Amino acid sequence: MRRGIVVAGLMLALAVVIAVPTWTGGTGSAVAAGCSKKLGVSVSLTSNFAASYPSKVSVNVSTKIGPISNLTAQIYTFSGDRIAAGSRKATLKSSGTLRLKLAYGALQVGSYTLVVTGTPASNPGCGLEKFTKVEAFKGCVETLPLTFVNPPGGTASDYGGYLSVPVKTNGPLIREVEGAVYAADGTLFGDGTLSALYGQATLGLKLNQALVAGSYTLVVAGLISQPAACGPKTAQITLEFN
Repeated sequence: MRRGIVVAGLMLALAVVIAVPTWTGGTGSAVAAGCSKKLGVSVSLTSNFAASYPSKVSVNVSTKIGPISNLTAQIYTFSGDRIAAGSRKATLKSSGTLRLKLAYGALQVGSYTLVVTGTPASNPGCGLEKFTKVEAFKGCVETLPLTFVNPPGGTASDYGGYLSVPVKTNGPLIREVEGAVYAADGTLFGDGTLSALYGQATLGLKLNQALVAGSYTLVVAGLISQPAACGPKTAQITLEFN
């Protein structure tokens, strides 16, 4: 008798399962089909120098999919530590800049993961979508990229009131070039400037006193295309006169 009851119960359960129709349409599947796991944006930085960001990181974001709300951006180390975060209250309709506050002081040189999230207005049912990108932040160039071409030398008395020094940039434009020549005891013997150096040019140093036999140090300083916080950089060479 009990066996018959169990069999009858199983048959009834099977009938219920068969009777329930399978849902093949409706809002749920439509949202799933229209959602993208990747947020449709393009992202760029105002600078790739770490020194450009003493307290906040500026991130430029442009939408490829129409308006985006709830826009946020965060920066993580590869070990998963969040070091910067920021958000935009207004809906992003075309492009804008997010300023991410650094949690631990100035940004350090290295590579990090940038994560941008937002809700597309075209399909709000999708919720937040995410865009990720690895960004590398470089350090300041510490030495002026300059070569001294055929530096002056020979007999000190051959030089009058000027010392002509051919110089050449090793690639980038150098601005506000300043040169000075010093004796071994630190005495300034002459100086001169160039507004800019791109390629090769002659730096003319006006001497404030006649050269004498001995060793001198020629120092050239200038600015290259990097953050002002990096400061001017220098290159130097020793000159010998007899």
